[in-house]
Amino acid sequence: MTQVRNPSPAARTGERTSTGWPRIIRLLRRRSRQYALRIRELQRHGQTERRVHDFRVASQRLLVLHRVCDALLPAPFAPKLRRRVKRRVDGFRRLRDVQVLLLRIAPLAAEGTLWASLRQRLTTEESGIQAKLRRTLTQAAVNGERRLTTVLARALVAQARTARFGLFGAAMRTLTVSAQARTRKRFARVAPDNPESFHRLRLGIKRARYTLEILTQVRRAPWATAAHRAAKHWQDELGNIQDLRVLDGELSAFRPQDPSLVAELLRFRAERAADRNEAIASFLANRSEVEAFIENMVPPQSRRSQASAGPENHQLFER
Repeated sequence: MTQVRNPSPAARTGERTSTGWPRIIRLLRRRSRQYALRIRELQRHGQTERRVHDFRVASQRLLVLHRVCDALLPAPFAPKLRRRVKRRVDGFRRLRDVQVLLLRIAPLAAEGTLWASLRQRLTTEESGIQAKLRRTLTQAAVNGERRLTTVLARALVAQARTARFGLFGAAMRTLTVSAQARTRKRFARVAPDNPESFHRLRLGIKRARYTLEILTQVRRAPWATAAHRAAKHWQDELGNIQDLRVLDGELSAFRPQDPSLVAELLRFRAERAADRNEAIASFLANRSEVEAFIENMVPPQSRRSQASAGPENHQLFER
């Protein structure tokens, strides 16, 4: 009978590093450069809707990668860096909402005083937010984040040399199972009369999407590629519901100076509310497809062992 021998330390190291460590380190450096590039674009070319969107995407992808890095290290290195990036991206949230609102009402602005007035108000607010954010986009802040990224990358390199075999795969399984549990919980709470519940589900799917994206880039995992594609689809569907929710909130606070325009405003709000309800009904009509997507967010071998995602695993995504 052939004796099965344990692989040598050198063989274990070669197998370990070939399954993700070098790729995750390169991915951290690449995404950090992309994040810095988006900031430079905002500094040099202005905070247009497209550039703000690209910056927010780069930031959110980096934030999820920071969580993955922390799951791979014996001591957390990323929280300080993550807080800085999150604080920066959160500052752009209202600007993004205002710019989306301006895009929504742009076709209407030439049709009457009501929409021209609202556009003027939003344009003024946009300029004020941009001026405030411009003061935060300093090169010193970017350099500080770059130094923290260097420390994090060095910690990953050191861990890759000494980590026990299989740590990378175990950490990624934990994170995907945690993302699945979070998404399932939020999906169970969606209700047609609670648009906020759809927004929370969208945020959960978006984080899961970026986690799955990391897997597709560091490992050959067809199931992750398919789940990542589905996550993008459902995120887009929920994004339309959220845009209509933000628009309704803005219109509910808008008071036209001319009383004769109130009826037009109410009629438009009713039409958009109908659009939102239709989008919600369309999403819920595909409940079985969403449930299948959530089920397939984890590796095939994990789909029959959901009990392994205990409370301690969920905390990895709560930090």
